[in-house]
Amino acid sequence: MLRDEAGRRGEIVAPLEDAEFIFRVARVVAQLKDPQAIPALAGALGTGFTVIDALVEFGAQAAPRALAVVMSPQSVKSAVDDGLRMLDPHPSDRHAKLASFVEGDILALKKDIPKEK
Repeated sequence: MLRDEAGRRGEIVAPLEDAEFIFRVARVVAQLKDPQAIPALAGALGTGFTVIDALVEFGAQAAPRALAVVMSPQSVKSAVDDGLRMLDPHPSDRHAKLASFVEGDILALKKDIPKEK
């Protein structure tokens, strides 16, 4: 939260986490294919396609967590972007597992997300 507040004020804050370490942990957690990992993976949205692809594999079961990240005012832009990528019903056949998540709801949500100027 302090990092988000600093960002809103335009202050530069040195990263506390090691991006490579986070990527490696996300990859290991994704390989578990355990639904109990969904909250942790959703929390890692913003780190790239390893997390997105893992959540997509869980299908509609992961959609509410991704949606929560997208809708949270505390989420950083990269997490929101990854959440929208995960929820996008059109990018490829890999998203077929999300078919039970209503496409119209996702498209309506995307319209409500403010565009960066």
